[in-house]
Amino acid sequence: MKSQRRKNLRVVVPCLAFIGIMIGVVAYSPTLYRLFCAATGFGGTTQRAVADAGVVSNRTVTVQFDSNVAPDLPWRFVPAQREVSVHLGEQKLVFFTAENLSDNAIVGHATFNVTPDRTGIYFNKIQCFCFDDERLEAHERVEMPVVFFVDPALAGDSETAAVDANKAGPMLGGVIGRRAGSAPGYNYSLALRGADLTWSVDNLDRWLADPGKFITGAKMPIRILDASTRRDIIAYLQIESRKSSDRSKFGPAVQSASDQPRKE
Repeated sequence: MKSQRRKNLRVVVPCLAFIGIMIGVVAYSPTLYRLFCAATGFGGTTQRAVADAGVVSNRTVTVQFDSNVAPDLPWRFVPAQREVSVHLGEQKLVFFTAENLSDNAIVGHATFNVTPDRTGIYFNKIQCFCFDDERLEAHERVEMPVVFFVDPALAGDSETAAVDANKAGPMLGGVIGRRAGSAPGYNYSLALRGADLTWSVDNLDRWLADPGKFITGAKMPIRILDASTRRDIIAYLQIESRKSSDRSKFGPAVQSASDQPRKE
């Protein structure tokens, strides 16, 4: 009897331990996910810093700003400037304007991310209204500051620095206005090589939304269903196309920064 009990315990105890671990993972998964995103920049998650890098590069990036408001939050929320040009490592101050359109005081909280997603790990906020809840009285209007810098290490990122080189995909520099399937040195699919079209804003939007539907036989496996994300990507490609002829002067990545306040 005792032998059977010991055998049962050998099975039950590991099972209980496993269940306990799983409960802990579920309970703490939101926190763990936030920590993971903050550490890696996953999904365009920006970084938090107490000071700038102390080194300013002669290379520049253009940071574009966008904003969205949760449907149930009666706020007007817009960037005071649509874009700024900054040197890598340079500390920059920008503002967003928030206005409570309702007759009641409301507390909101902003979330902030950047695109392309992989640039999140290089975008550092020293001061941001998104660090804390913000309370706006009825019809109150305020200016909200963000102090940030873009890490000079961005210049050495092999992916973000390769807009004028073929990697997993064809070079992105100069894609606007370029004939599909014509980037020199890239091994395109037969479908793209035979496509009789030029990459315009409209064509890129349709391509990103559903490559296989837009060009039958295309091998690109990724679809970007969110229209605002497609707009950010295309805006990035437009700027890179303008810069491709002068890459030594301008920085390799363009980031679109977005704050999305929500009601708490």
